[in-house]
Amino acid sequence: MAATTPTLLSLPRELRDHIYTLVFSPPTNPPQQAASHPPSPVAGQPDHNTALLSHDPFDRCYTSLFNDIDLEAEEESVPVISGHNHRTLYESLPPIILTCSQLHLETTPVYLRLKSCTVFFEDATSLIFLLSWLESFGNEAFSNIRSLHFDEYSKSSVKLNLSIITRCTNLRELQLRMRIDPHLKCTTGSLQTVIYDFALAKLLELPMLEILVLHFPEGIHEVERRKWHYSMRGWFVNQWSMRGRMVVVDHKLKPRVEGDESSSDSEFAGCTMFD
Repeated sequence: MAATTPTLLSLPRELRDHIYTLVFSPPTNPPQQAASHPPSPVAGQPDHNTALLSHDPFDRCYTSLFNDIDLEAEEESVPVISGHNHRTLYESLPPIILTCSQLHLETTPVYLRLKSCTVFFEDATSLIFLLSWLESFGNEAFSNIRSLHFDEYSKSSVKLNLSIITRCTNLRELQLRMRIDPHLKCTTGSLQTVIYDFALAKLLELPMLEILVLHFPEGIHEVERRKWHYSMRGWFVNQWSMRGRMVVVDHKLKPRVEGDESSSDSEFAGCTMFD
């Protein structure tokens, strides 16, 4: 009987899951970089280093490989998953997930959990598409999401937004670009209206949330926008303080705002932090 070559998918699921974990986990003990200039041989003795690197193909490959790796490189940035369709979505995913349907189903939840990916919802189209994609993995994908970013958190889509947010039971960071009426003045009454219309009280129920970032439309006058920032932040801080929670509330969307050197006052429930 002819021997068959084992494949990844022929292994038991437990072993495959362990392999996926190793693939997406950062290296703990990276190999030492090979010396660029091996020690010179003693006069009259054969140069074993030269002989080894010249005749052993494995060693030549190994040395070349790790000479090309920058072991001092900075830690990789957090991956962002986004898209309006399968083509644009797949551009944000690693190759192993795209190998076949079975690997796509098995590796995506592991990738979401180990890479702390940010799922970025750009608009209503991407919201509906990514929700459908996440649901194809069942609750496992939602429970593995640690960071969500909504670029269109509007009154009309709040129900759909919350259907995603509330299913992410291990969510650590939530970023919302609030699409309120740019002509709406910030008063005690309008603040309560926005809190109700956008169902913001639901966010208080997220059990693992550590960071909430709010941003308001650029069309709002700068002074009025800051009023919204501080009023909204004060409401959240007060609510979480009464629940004994420590949640950072900020008003700058980190992945979307670049080169902004303005103050970024962050506030914990119960105390204020200054940069």
